[in-house]
Amino acid sequence: MLASEPSLVDELWESLVAVVIAAAVGLWWLARRPSTLVHVPDGVPWAFGRRPMMVAAASWLADEGFAEEAGAIEHLVRQYLGAFGPATVADLSQWAGLSAAALRPRIDAVAERRGVDGRGRELLDLADGQLPDPGTPAPPRLLPMWDSTLLAFDDRTRILSDADRLRVIARNGDVAPTFLVDGRVAGLWWAVHDGGRTHIELEPFRKIAASARRALETEGERLATFLEPLEPRVYARYRTSGARRHA
Repeated sequence: MLASEPSLVDELWESLVAVVIAAAVGLWWLARRPSTLVHVPDGVPWAFGRRPMMVAAASWLADEGFAEEAGAIEHLVRQYLGAFGPATVADLSQWAGLSAAALRPRIDAVAERRGVDGRGRELLDLADGQLPDPGTPAPPRLLPMWDSTLLAFDDRTRILSDADRLRVIARNGDVAPTFLVDGRVAGLWWAVHDGGRTHIELEPFRKIAASARRALETEGERLATFLEPLEPRVYARYRTSGARRHA
């Protein structure tokens, strides 16, 4: 670390600081790996700033201790199927980040209803899982960033085409706020705050029916009213992110 040639004290000091910082970063990542930490919201309700805030899980979570692995995985499978079933093992594995082999014993304990989809894949569900009538309308809806509806399945083409996926999911994995028409992603929405008021701008991927646009605008007015006192420019920085892919 010492200079091989004459150097100013300030230059040696800067070199020393760089070495210490590099070592501290390494120690931080080493400490994080075995530690149970929670990334908590900060700044405004349900929002995360660019400088993460962490807290010990034991002081944040209501229950003391952690469940044993088998029970934890069974709880995860039950909660997933309760929200997103019927689904395939591949869907559950993709969402949970666990292998099918790790999930299978708990799936067999929980998924009492089985079926097959149009492609011959086995579908899993809870015995009391609610199945809507196939003719149930799918009204236009606004979804937030990283909504689990777009992340909960291995095969997302049922709701998001491969072409549109490139515009919804950025190169760094960020999932943009979207809107649905007839149960499928048809574009993005953004909160804009100007003149002291918040409104929602739609960014459709293609032409949408006038009735669907009116319904989305009504939803947007309600959402803007909700956002204005809390976070009037929510997601604004993601709209101009360099990670976004445009058509």
